[in-house]
Amino acid sequence: MAGKARTVFFYSAVEIDKDGRAHQFGKDWWGNFLAHVASLDEPDRQTYYHRRHFTGEVAETISPAVRYLRVGKQRPGADWPDIEFDEGDEGARIAAIVEPLYIVPVTGTAYVAIVRTSGAATWEALTDWISTVGKFIEGDTAFALEPYTNRDQLDRLASAVGASKVYLKVDPEGLDRLPGKSELGQAVARAAGAGAGAVSVEITVSFGRSRAEEAGAESLIEGVREVISSGSYTHAKATLLQPSDDGAGVSKDPIDFVMDRVTFREAVGDSEDEVLTPDDVIGAMSDAITRFRERLPKG
Repeated sequence: MAGKARTVFFYSAVEIDKDGRAHQFGKDWWGNFLAHVASLDEPDRQTYYHRRHFTGEVAETISPAVRYLRVGKQRPGADWPDIEFDEGDEGARIAAIVEPLYIVPVTGTAYVAIVRTSGAATWEALTDWISTVGKFIEGDTAFALEPYTNRDQLDRLASAVGASKVYLKVDPEGLDRLPGKSELGQAVARAAGAGAGAVSVEITVSFGRSRAEEAGAESLIEGVREVISSGSYTHAKATLLQPSDDGAGVSKDPIDFVMDRVTFREAVGDSEDEVLTPDDVIGAMSDAITRFRERLPKG
């Protein structure tokens, strides 16, 4: 019996400047960050986010030989499942249940592979943990995780002169990562405000059958770029307006930003009933990293 299939995500670390533009850190950044975490005492590796406790540690597996970062989210006692002990273990006491998230740098690149259990740290909580433990962001800048997407997608977004339709879904924790400098970003924030920031927001903006007015289309594409660069969305689709070959008009270019994210599914462990070990997880992640490297541009 194969183990449970887990999704392996690929992210880079970026710095968001005061104008909302993302700047990717260099290829050595993740390796240096793991070295920094490894040098810290345990109290300095702990954070609280939305009243939940998180802690991280750097460790290594032997086969394959991989250095990785594990960030654990401690589950509140009220959410613990019933525990059945083996005969003779009635006196054992469980101190904590921790939902793990694993991070493995993709050597020689600016990316990391990430695997998380269903109850592990969200992307927002992980971003907060890295920012707090790293203590490297100052002033008007912010740290963010940017998903690796097909290069074609980003090129199409950059070349668009406008947008005629946008659909977004942003969950509550994603709102923290949305700068809200564009009109679209502000509209999402206002909608979330109706629920005191504790609701998911789904919003569709469309010119319908009307011709996209130039200024409105330009404003809309700026909002799309802000949302996509922040990585704050759960779902995001847009109809982009691309300049025609002769420059005399535009053509419509529909794009689904979630579908174009690059992820891989890997079976972890030999059975869904077995407790996973780091060796199980890191082995599966190493396989995904090998396939990911094949997707990267050459040179």
